[in-house]
Amino acid sequence: MWGALGRLAVPPLPDTTVTMQGDTLNAAIGRPAEWRLRIVGNQLMQLIRVAGGRVAESVTRAPGGRLLYEVPSRRRLWLGVVRDEEVPAFDASIWNR
Repeated sequence: MWGALGRLAVPPLPDTTVTMQGDTLNAAIGRPAEWRLRIVGNQLMQLIRVAGGRVAESVTRAPGGRLLYEVPSRRRLWLGVVRDEEVPAFDASIWNR
């Protein structure tokens, strides 16, 4: 599920189906589909892992940048930026100990 945070690495699986509708790309990876993803523009909006024909877990980017990680009928976790502030850089010497 790291794909929602910018690291998408699905396992190599046979058969990938990709469709484009406007600026939205939908992909189903595997036979039968084990991964489904939706990309709008250049941003990953949804990543779903399927196991046994059912959604095992999903990550969805909601309006405002919040992320919803969900395991159906088990748990749900919302992640969002509360505050964004610039801080001074770390002194480079801290990395050389």
